[in-house]
Amino acid sequence: MKSNAIYMLVVVMVMMLFSMCRKDMGNYDYREIPELRIDTTGAAGPFTVRVGIEELVVTPRVIYTGTEDLDYYWIAEPNSTTFNFRDTLSREKELRTTIHLPISSSVGHTLFYMVVERETGRSAIVKYTLRVTGSTGTGMMVAHEKNGTVDIDLIGTPTTDNNPITRNIYQAVNGSRLPGKVTGLATVGENNLFMLMTDQSMSLMVADGMVRQFADEEIFGLLTPDVFKPESFFYRSGTINYLINNGHVYQNFINNSAPGLMTQRMLVDDGSNYRMSPVYLEGTTTGFFFDELGKRMLQTGAASSNTLTRFAKANATEKFSLDYIDRKILFGKKGFNLGSFLQSTAYVFFADQTGSGRYLYVMVPNTPATPAKALIDISASPDIQDAKYYEVFETAPCVYYATEQKLYLLQVNSGGNSYVNAGVEFTPPAGEVISCIKLDRTGGTAELFYYIATWNESTGQSTVRQFSINTGTGRLSTSPVRTWTGFDGKITMMNWKRY
Repeated sequence: MKSNAIYMLVVVMVMMLFSMCRKDMGNYDYREIPELRIDTTGAAGPFTVRVGIEELVVTPRVIYTGTEDLDYYWIAEPNSTTFNFRDTLSREKELRTTIHLPISSSVGHTLFYMVVERETGRSAIVKYTLRVTGSTGTGMMVAHEKNGTVDIDLIGTPTTDNNPITRNIYQAVNGSRLPGKVTGLATVGENNLFMLMTDQSMSLMVADGMVRQFADEEIFGLLTPDVFKPESFFYRSGTINYLINNGHVYQNFINNSAPGLMTQRMLVDDGSNYRMSPVYLEGTTTGFFFDELGKRMLQTGAASSNTLTRFAKANATEKFSLDYIDRKILFGKKGFNLGSFLQSTAYVFFADQTGSGRYLYVMVPNTPATPAKALIDISASPDIQDAKYYEVFETAPCVYYATEQKLYLLQVNSGGNSYVNAGVEFTPPAGEVISCIKLDRTGGTAELFYYIATWNESTGQSTVRQFSINTGTGRLSTSPVRTWTGFDGKITMMNWKRY
């Protein structure tokens, strides 16, 4: 037994010795691990970009000594707890893209750049700080139409001759133009929102970035209308706004859960039907609409009320009564005050139901028993039957009307129930026609400017001219103070953007 054990031990030792002496025939390929890193010299950030408008360009240098394929990832992540997402911005080696992330100029976003070696999964990564700011500030917003669609440009606050123009904002920020013809363009109350409305669509946007928040029927909140036909939009005061859809008035009143959405539909105090004209007259503490069905003015109530109040009949000696005006309303606006300090005076253009008669009503709706300051027949004014655009001055009793070829000024003598035709204030250059007029206090300052948009059909371009105004006579400056060109389409509405 002992000899057998010794024999077995010898055999095992010989086998081990033999295996140790065998030649290694394995196929091993040892190679140096290639360098993979990102050099951010000259592209270290932080980066600030306007949402939807400016292209973000980041061009770091990738250092790689290998031959394998690489994958690239640009990923953004908000630093705010308000948003919880990661967005892959690009898969290219260099980042060149327009940013559509939430505005976050203070805390910003973290931008990750990751380079991955495809075969091994090895990676290099760097982080940047990205701040996204609003694409627009304050200024004159202009809406222009082209091929059945609408976009908006912003003329920056006019303080120098080099006012910046931000072009085609809606498409740049939201991806497409809005279909239809413009019916509304306004700052929405004090909620930092802005409304762009056409006869086919509506878009409620954050004012500083113009990013769409709600669209179309969503804007009615829980009040979805039977017929979607947006006709006009008006800002009253504070957080109160009015929207006219298919002749009905909807109101937004302090909706903090969804700012800007309509909260109630307005009803006449006696339950009667109405069909509201897309004209709003601003009063001192309330507002006024004209009911085309009942041929009457209707008054809005307190901020929280959904009631439209009828007017009592005026005194028999009055030139007209607000409870019945058998004419078609053309335009109206608050103007030079002919009432007491607490009474707003409205200047309203009317036309006969049939025929060529044109009339200017000067009214103080806050005193319905004695509302008529003047009723002036302006039918003999030059080209008045061809007028398409109207405006009202506020520091003197003056009104304007324009055809495609001329802008006229009328100086009103309310005491004599008459007017003076002060003549032509503007004639467009050859090849251009007037397409929109707007009188506005620039940024809420004391200085008034007159904006006139013209359209050249052969070039497909619009021009905006800004004129100063004589506050005592309403006369425009002989030459424009500033001129802006290159608007891509026909400008049909202008309004001041407050935020």
